[in-house]
Amino acid sequence: MAYGLGLVFDPHTEARIREVWDRLTQDGFRTPLVRPGCLPHVSLLLAETLQVDAVVRDLERCGACPHGLEVHLSHIGVFPTPDRVLFYGLTPTDRLLRLHADLIRRSCRWRAALTAGTHAGVWVPHCTIAVRVDGTRLSDAIATATTLPLPWVVPQMRLALVQFDRERVDLLRVFP
Repeated sequence: MAYGLGLVFDPHTEARIREVWDRLTQDGFRTPLVRPGCLPHVSLLLAETLQVDAVVRDLERCGACPHGLEVHLSHIGVFPTPDRVLFYGLTPTDRLLRLHADLIRRSCRWRAALTAGTHAGVWVPHCTIAVRVDGTRLSDAIATATTLPLPWVVPQMRLALVQFDRERVDLLRVFP
């Protein structure tokens, strides 16, 4: 199993993103809903290995997520390869980038084996809404994604620690 440290949304935003996931699923697109336990989120750090106890102690002691971290879902984007991922992109604000950089710095204390896409300099802040989108149906998926009016301001994010594999996601901890 792998681990993720990411931002989870307020209940209202989560519900709206789940509505989009539901519509996409009904239209035959593959969404994160296929994995039980998956929440709409923004991955900050993904790791094949991680000392969970060290993460929890460190984040509880030093603070996890900056108070009042506001994010803006500002656009719809597509990662073309390898799985053609449709996502809501976040405006990369200074606070968001500093949070990401801080967690990457701390990750060496957690013996984290980070996956390539979450390293500083290559990380793209986003919330996945569909994967393996057939190129001939991409415009249909984008049309469904636009049912969430953008920009969408999320007034407060929370940091969450999860363990996951291809089948499921287990929420280990949400930090206030």
